[in-house]
Amino acid sequence: MSRRWTIIIIAFLFAGMAALAWFLQQRQRAWLASPYSSIPLDAGIIIEAVDMPGLFASLSRDNELIDGMSEIPELRGFTSSIDMVDSLANNRELRQLAGNNFVLISIHLLGRDRLTPFYAFAASPEIRDKHIRSLLEEIPGYGYTEKEYEGSIIYELRAGGDPGDPGGTGDPGGTGDSGDSGGSGDPGDPGDSGGSGDSGDSGGSGGAVDGSPVMYVSFTRGIIIASPSHILVEAGIRQMSQEKGIRDLQGFEQVASAAGRNENKLFLVFENIPRIVSLLTGSSEGMASSVPGLASCLEADLYLKKEGFVLSGYIEVDDPEQALYKYRDQEPGSFDIYRYIPAGAAMFEIMTGGAGEGTVSASGETRYISDILRSQLRGEMARVYLDIQGQEAEESKLMLFDLSGSNATEKAFAEELDNYYSRQGQGGGEHIISYKPDAETEYIIYRLPEEDMGAILGGSFGDFIESRYATFFDGLLVLSNTDGALSKFIYDNILNRTLAHDLLYREFESTMPSSAGYYFYCVPSKIIPLLEGLLKDDIVKGLEKNKESLRKLQAVGYQFVSSNDMLYNTLSVMYRPEVREEARAVWESLLDTVASSKPLFFTNHYTGGSEIFIQDLNNNLYLINSAGRILWKRPADEAIKGDAWVVDYYRNGKLQILFATENYLHLLDRNGNYVERYPVQLRSPATNGLAVFDYENNKDYRLFICGSDRKVYAYDKTGSTVKGWNQFRTTGKVHNELEFFRVSGKDYLVVNDDNNMYILNRRGNVRVDMKEQVSRSLNSSLRLTTGTSPGMVLASADGSVKIVNFSGEVTTYSLNDFSDNPVFEYFDLDADGQGEYIFFDGGKIYAYDNDRSRMFSISTGGSNILGPYGLEFSSLDRKIGFVDPSSATVHIIDERGRDLKGFPLNGTTPFSVGRLGGEKSYNLVTGGSDSFLYNYELIR
Repeated sequence: MSRRWTIIIIAFLFAGMAALAWFLQQRQRAWLASPYSSIPLDAGIIIEAVDMPGLFASLSRDNELIDGMSEIPELRGFTSSIDMVDSLANNRELRQLAGNNFVLISIHLLGRDRLTPFYAFAASPEIRDKHIRSLLEEIPGYGYTEKEYEGSIIYELRAGGDPGDPGGTGDPGGTGDSGDSGGSGDPGDPGDSGGSGDSGDSGGSGGAVDGSPVMYVSFTRGIIIASPSHILVEAGIRQMSQEKGIRDLQGFEQVASAAGRNENKLFLVFENIPRIVSLLTGSSEGMASSVPGLASCLEADLYLKKEGFVLSGYIEVDDPEQALYKYRDQEPGSFDIYRYIPAGAAMFEIMTGGAGEGTVSASGETRYISDILRSQLRGEMARVYLDIQGQEAEESKLMLFDLSGSNATEKAFAEELDNYYSRQGQGGGEHIISYKPDAETEYIIYRLPEEDMGAILGGSFGDFIESRYATFFDGLLVLSNTDGALSKFIYDNILNRTLAHDLLYREFESTMPSSAGYYFYCVPSKIIPLLEGLLKDDIVKGLEKNKESLRKLQAVGYQFVSSNDMLYNTLSVMYRPEVREEARAVWESLLDTVASSKPLFFTNHYTGGSEIFIQDLNNNLYLINSAGRILWKRPADEAIKGDAWVVDYYRNGKLQILFATENYLHLLDRNGNYVERYPVQLRSPATNGLAVFDYENNKDYRLFICGSDRKVYAYDKTGSTVKGWNQFRTTGKVHNELEFFRVSGKDYLVVNDDNNMYILNRRGNVRVDMKEQVSRSLNSSLRLTTGTSPGMVLASADGSVKIVNFSGEVTTYSLNDFSDNPVFEYFDLDADGQGEYIFFDGGKIYAYDNDRSRMFSISTGGSNILGPYGLEFSSLDRKIGFVDPSSATVHIIDERGRDLKGFPLNGTTPFSVGRLGGEKSYNLVTGGSDSFLYNYELIR
């Protein structure tokens, strides 16, 4: 081989080795360049974002919430800088700087009230200062200037600036006295809170003097750092030269090593949190001062979902003096006590294993009575805030303690309480309050001699309330400041209106671990009264002002549990862009599943009060009293066909419930028992609902139903077929109920099959020969017309209106080009003595006056409705009601098609209107998709 080729090969080898060395150097620089080295040591909150643009997009999905934060003065600057970074984060060139590297976002408090973010990420190995300048020059709408600081260049990027014009961003000194920025601390002093310090100058945070958005950027040692504060950027540059970094703080490395590898992460440094907390509370004492004593560090992986997000990870508690240390060895528990918490609770906290020694009462009397209870405590306790409308926060609080042997415990408790009041000369039971949710049930509430039983039994956890009253319920001791809060607790549990049966809570619960040592839950928009006195007044006012936006955060929950000598914690937040309106019901009573029949108002012949008979989709039958308590439940083999009826079988004023299923007639007394001979098997499976007529108002009822054999059957009240009735046979199947009319002293029974109308007499013979046949819409009512010449009005299968007189003549009107089988009702809506024509078709309700002129048409939003139902509150007060299952709403509209005040209401099933609570108001009863039966009060 020639010398020349040897030189060339050697040259290539050297070049290759040089290239490899350069490449390895860059890789080493990228590996060594950790953005954590730039985080100032006073950071209390640090976010590690693996996809910052995606993270920002997810967190800012609801701009109303961000706007609401901007209403709070302490957060206004913070949200502005977040908005600026959010807009820059999607810049393609800026994203190329970081490559696939994660971005750190740390939160710092500058001055007295400047909450300020700091950003850091490792740049791609090939990035140089010239790339930074080139990129900044190309950002639309921004200009920059630069200055040198400790060997690094700091770029001031300003919206609206003139690129390349040093004056375009203003005087850098305008952000504060640069000599004062040294107050951020001596970089060589690791004991300084981190490097940013308290500048004491409102301009010290680096905000632009003219109010335009500004960002300071520096590229140092392979790390790009940025902040709206030049103080933080300078602190970050200094921090990179220090030996001790943020990861060297106590507990940080332990929680970081347990974190997920490819998830967004959140870190809390408890020692650095107090100043941020004091920003919210307005004081460095109290809650702020207690934070450092909780634990060392916390890490949580962030999982973003459309419906909210979940944070989960570890808390390092390595000092026995730290408040959470005692929970490291606590056995996790599965909470049961939450099942008793009312569904409308705004907040609750649950603890297992007790909360330590309680305090001692000054007189010792409550302590002595509490000793009776202490041995029966099973370790699980809860404090609850109900947010009862019209009551102060202190009047809406509860404490719950789980007991064993509750009956014997209550007896001993009550005896000791009686003895105490007798010694005080207050015998006679004045300390006992009888709570009667209805006439048949009673619960005892006890007035306590002192107010500290909660603290005695629950320690600091029990300081939540002043314990003036107590009750025992299903193995629980419940304490409150008011007897009214205890009454609500009892009533909600009677109706099963608790979190265990609340669909929204059960959906939220699925995002949380099944066991824990501590559990906190709240509905943010409802706990604002609890925040008064904890947070600064202007923050509370800001939250109240933006309450509607806050309602979109429907639930927040937090748990921790002992794991791996640390605490594993989970924070879950449920978000809904569409706020669910809460039911404004007088009561809600839980069925096994969704109601399936139209509610029947049934009169209690003992009390004269009204009760509700209903069936659910599992065919269970219920009778529910006026307070919403289920009096009885019994299974049925089949679903009710049509409506149920109230009859007086024995003609003695004691009423029964009559209904039909496909194969049987049923007659139940008030206790849910069958009347003699019932159930009665039908001669042929029913194709329509039961019709019941009392011709002479003498309670000699006639029951009509049609069979699949196309015969019309007539039964008497005992279930026997009526003698003398001709079992009329129709051409097609009958789906609509029979109708009965008495006109000019003559009785008419009307039957419609698929294509024909038959007008019969009371013996089942044809009374009127039809001049032309009428095919009735399957969804049409059949009503008697008003006026001097009565007739029967219906909608035909082709959508036209038919009026049939009692000579068999038919008149046809076409009010609109309706589709086949429209929904039709005839009802005097405007109370003028003349009926109106009401149609539902194609997602709209149409109303036509008696002269067939259109009154209104409204869109319902759904393609199907239940109803419409004509509602007569008085001779001059008439309305139309319907249910839109697609939106789960109940509507009552007037003669102009307008919803009444307070409507729509929650509901998905047929409803009935009657009186449950006396003569002053009407009640609307309907079922919801959550299996509750709702009772709404209608003031007329």
